[in-house]
Amino acid sequence: MMHSTFHLSRGDALWFDAWVPQSTGALAGAAIGLFLLAILERWLAAMRVVMEAWWQQRCARAAIRYSHQTDLRMFLCTGLKLL
Repeated sequence: MMHSTFHLSRGDALWFDAWVPQSTGALAGAAIGLFLLAILERWLAAMRVVMEAWWQQRCARAAIRYSHQTDLRMFLCTGLKLL
């Protein structure tokens, strides 16, 4: 039976159905695994922000470089959003 409060007993699926710790060591390993997944998720979110800023700067540089071609400049800065 799954408890609705925090507890340290074994037998509950933590994230995946395959992650059902049956021992104290397995419970600690699953907690560490969830912690690492959380760090990975936050890192990916931060890298998305960094990359979007870099892509925006690259777009601005390309728009300046190709400023005489209006259609190309709009496509470079909006990507496939024109379609």
